[in-house]
Amino acid sequence: PALFYEDAVWSYGELREKAAQIAHVLVKDLGIIPGKRVLLRGFNTPMLIACWFAVLMAGGICVTSMPLLRMKELKYIIEKAK
Repeated sequence: PALFYEDAVWSYGELREKAAQIAHVLVKDLGIIPGKRVLLRGFNTPMLIACWFAVLMAGGICVTSMPLLRMKELKYIIEKAK
């Protein structure tokens, strides 16, 4: 297993498959191109990990933050990520 989270257990294959599906959406539907930054906000869950790998698969650069951050704190992170 690659991930254990609450009642969920994901294998490496399941993680790769989910990341590939998300990467496909990022590229085909959202137009992500290599080198673009993608802000991921969320708690540490298997889906956030899959999204992180998906951004990398799509050639993007992950910028992650905690969902508890306020706009002022997020603005600073976004400015630094540019």
